[in-house]
Amino acid sequence: MDSDCDVLVHCANIYHTFGSGIAYFIKKRFPEAYAADLETECGCESKLGTFSKATISNNRVLYNLYAMYGIGNDGHPLNRNLSYDHLYNGLYEICEDALKETNNFPITIGLPKYIGCCRAGGNWIIVESIVQEIEKLFHNVEFHIYELENAETTAQSTKPVNLSKFDIDDFCGLC
Repeated sequence: MDSDCDVLVHCANIYHTFGSGIAYFIKKRFPEAYAADLETECGCESKLGTFSKATISNNRVLYNLYAMYGIGNDGHPLNRNLSYDHLYNGLYEICEDALKETNNFPITIGLPKYIGCCRAGGNWIIVESIVQEIEKLFHNVEFHIYELENAETTAQSTKPVNLSKFDIDDFCGLC
């Protein structure tokens, strides 16, 4: 299935795990994204707010956004490992980088719904407002939010668009 996304972004920790959540599927489907992560220093806190990237199928780019201090949160909100500041900074830097890499405008950036929330313990209300704020700063960027549900993903844009459905392979195949 053809995708309307130019790039895909997911939230990663700084420890090269890719062991659960969407990162697990990305590692299996796009080993080049995991290889890009492995080229960074393991556990290095200076990676926070930055990204690594890999070119994947159809010359599209997958970004590993480093916004998690640790691995998971043990289901407890006070153990949050997501840094909202690093998420904001990383998304901003990714937008700048993606705009340099393409001549197609506006560019669409696919994000998993609850990015930084399920595994890292972030709050979706805060994360969604960060995504919307970043989108306002770049008139040539449109974020599409993908929700995994029963092996399906539902595409939602933060700007009004028609909803599209994709199965997990299509999502991991970059939207």
